[in-house]
Amino acid sequence: MKLALRISSRWGQRFVVDEMIQTKVAVATTFFPAAHPYLDDFLRSIASQSYSAFDLVILNDGYGPLDELAAAHPGVSIREVCHSETIAKNREVLLNFVKDQGYESVILADSDDHFDKNRVELSLQLLKRFDVVVNDIALFDDSGIYAENYFSQRIKNGSVLDLSFIREKNIFGMSNSAFSLHLMDVLTIPDDLVAVDWYIFSRLLRDSDTKAVFTSDTQTYYRQYRENTVGMKKLTRKSFLQGLDVKDRHYSALLNSDESYRAIRDSNRALMCKEVDQEYIEKLNSQIPHPLWWEAIK
Repeated sequence: MKLALRISSRWGQRFVVDEMIQTKVAVATTFFPAAHPYLDDFLRSIASQSYSAFDLVILNDGYGPLDELAAAHPGVSIREVCHSETIAKNREVLLNFVKDQGYESVILADSDDHFDKNRVELSLQLLKRFDVVVNDIALFDDSGIYAENYFSQRIKNGSVLDLSFIREKNIFGMSNSAFSLHLMDVLTIPDDLVAVDWYIFSRLLRDSDTKAVFTSDTQTYYRQYRENTVGMKKLTRKSFLQGLDVKDRHYSALLNSDESYRAIRDSNRALMCKEVDQEYIEKLNSQIPHPLWWEAIK
């Protein structure tokens, strides 16, 4: 099938799309210059998915032309949205775009990670019964994979999760989650947020009827960097203080629409005023063997 290049001035986008297939599934990601060394691995994992009737929607955050990458992976239907602001604003533009374009389901992806071959297929199967799907992760770095099925150490396969589960911690990332777009109205994300994924899913799950399911039957291979506030490495004093600031921004943003976050925010702010020594950090590191995102910062 011939791929056609189209232009849309409304979204400032350039994209390649198969004219003969109108898919209802978007795999949504962001390309940025620092991800360059990892994009071939990412696109190979996209191209090898067991279910292929989806568009890869790429927000191009200053990466540059995608022609060479698209030519190297001709089996992937690519749509490109050009935008370059804060991480929060880019995510906002990307998700509002897939909603506006009439997609029914979105599978989120980070372009410096990669995925099991069944991730798209399994996510779509589960979205027939649940509103949100979050899958397991395997941790890896330049030396290779060092932790398989990380979340399964704490969460049983098939567990149904709601907002209460992520009020003070998170497992819903921009690389291991999917949801039905009927949940989302026009999305506005505060520019200063760091934990954008946590905020998005806290908003999506605020309706008590919305249910999410955890699956360990597929994995995201989640890249760990040496300096990574959001990673799964042991806390240092620096990452602890950074985490307190991230949580303060998160709770303050949610407090605008949900007063129940005030007590959590105030407790976090009290900790920000506390003098924290290395002994306290070591105690936190020993308390939870497999901490979830932001869980150990307390």
